[in-house]
Amino acid sequence: IGYVLHAAGYARTGPLYTPCLYTEWHAAAWMGNRLPADPGSDTWAFKGLAGVSVYALTDTQRASLDAKYVNYYVDGGGLAITYPGVSSAGEFLDVTRFVDWLKARMQERILAVQVNNDKIPFTDRGIALVVAEVRAQLQQGVNVGGIAEDPAFTVSYPRASEVSSGDRAARRLTGVTFNGRLAGAIHELDITGNVTA
Repeated sequence: IGYVLHAAGYARTGPLYTPCLYTEWHAAAWMGNRLPADPGSDTWAFKGLAGVSVYALTDTQRASLDAKYVNYYVDGGGLAITYPGVSSAGEFLDVTRFVDWLKARMQERILAVQVNNDKIPFTDRGIALVVAEVRAQLQQGVNVGGIAEDPAFTVSYPRASEVSSGDRAARRLTGVTFNGRLAGAIHELDITGNVTA
């Protein structure tokens, strides 16, 4: 199943291996644990799940699951944890969930501006209304931990006079772009050091 899902590139599917099919519901426990968290504020790795058992995997079994982007629930240093928190497409589930959330909330904000104003004029002031909502949503993304504070996100947009006459006639604002860096998460570490007498 993991191979098929990975080959299909499912970016919103996070398979979780369990040998206890129909007796324990690991995936439901995982979703119940993660979905209450604000998108961008979490990672789906290193989570303990209520009401389900861990299972032992050999290094070969883990490598096979990792190669197919299948998650698992194991004993990690005496703690029951999920790992690695990825989708079948190989992207971390928290990243996909955050980006989907950011897009949906930004669309809602911009629609609210359109609905709550008699019109948004195709002027610099009108463009500023749209850009303010883009910035506000990006800042909310920073506040929940999905977008890094440093470097700060940027928003670029044209002046009304810079938009083509065809786009202005079609009432289509183009050229609004933003850039921000995902805050990401630390899953693996490589620490070296020396202790001397």
